Amino acid sequence: MMGNDELKVLDNFHKDFIHDTAFNFYGTRMATCSSDGYVRIYDLHDDTWRPSGSFSLPLQTGPMIRVTWAHPEFGGILATVAYDRFVNVWYETPTGPNDPSEYATKWVNRDQFLDSFLFGSSEQRSSSADTGSHSSAYNTVAIQFAPKHLGLILATVFFDGRVRIYDFQGPNVVNKEEIQTKMSNLSCISWSTARHHLAPLIAVGSDDCNTGTGAKLQLWEYAPDRKAVKVDLTTVNMLLQNAIKDIQFAPNFGQSYHLLAVASNDIDLFTIKPAK
Repeated sequence: MMGNDELKVLDNFHKDFIHDTAFNFYGTRMATCSSDGYVRIYDLHDDTWRPSGSFSLPLQTGPMIRVTWAHPEFGGILATVAYDRFVNVWYETPTGPNDPSEYATKWVNRDQFLDSFLFGSSEQRSSSADTGSHSSAYNTVAIQFAPKHLGLILATVFFDGRVRIYDFQGPNVVNKEEIQTKMSNLSCISWSTARHHLAPLIAVGSDDCNTGTGAKLQLWEYAPDRKAVKVDLTTVNMLLQNAIKDIQFAPNFGQSYHLLAVASNDIDLFTIKPAK
């Protein structure tokens, strides 16, 4: 049982509801996003979380609802989702002598790219090009960077059943692929972590409460040089019918299988082995 001396309360400086919290790969940095339109960064020093940065969109029209870190070896990089359907990628840079920031670094929304698969209005497309973000006619509900060995890759999940995969490794952002899951009410995504001995997997979940609409979980085998391939879940006994709120692959330290946690009515752990 945790004693009172082990429980620490963080003064998060947000002025409204916190929607998401994300830790970096090493667990030494944390980001929070809130209905107040801000993302706030904290670094762990001497067992204490200390504020190290914050940012918001200048023309933010809704709450920040999702935040995720890229692997630290790519530098300080965050991706965020706002309720107005925009996804932005932020790069951490040192502050200059004339910067008003109270912190040693600042976060810059630096990528300028336009999603060629936009389904929004012309006004949305123009706004997207101007702000360095991309939007869709449907809400973006989840985002996650791929593991380091796959490169600087970001997956974005849309409410209507689409998953898009973006490559940030070159001078321009490339929309590598769009996966049509044909599920509705998508809610979450996770990349598998095994490096070489297992094929990379993407798990996608739906929180559709209608059990008559079919399975609420899909697995896709991902490869950089070809289209993603849907995994037959009957081979791994994972035909889940209840709404899924979250999913997460466990770190892989050489095991011959993937381990996936699924938060639905219960918390379930699934062992996923490659087909023989």
